[in-house]
Amino acid sequence: MITKGVNLYAQAREALAAGDAARAVALFQRASAAGHPRSLCWMARLYARGAGVQQSCRMAELLLQQAAAQQDPAARRLLRYMNWKRLVAGKVKGGGR
Repeated sequence: MITKGVNLYAQAREALAAGDAARAVALFQRASAAGHPRSLCWMARLYARGAGVQQSCRMAELLLQQAAAQQDPAARRLLRYMNWKRLVAGKVKGGGR
């Protein structure tokens, strides 16, 4: 099953490179269902940008959390970055407190 996930992931990356974000999302979804955690990370990126799907930062965060729970290092880095951005934004809005 993991091999199927790897193949679907590769097809999704090709679709994305060809500019077909909607097809890439569908393939990333199938790859993640087949056990490929990096696919969740890529879907999160597409949701954050609104590429091929309706933009949703909340959905992006949920997907990253799922990928991080499966030990995906890229997802963990992106979650840390998102949390840092929230912290910085909160300090700016709150007057640096």
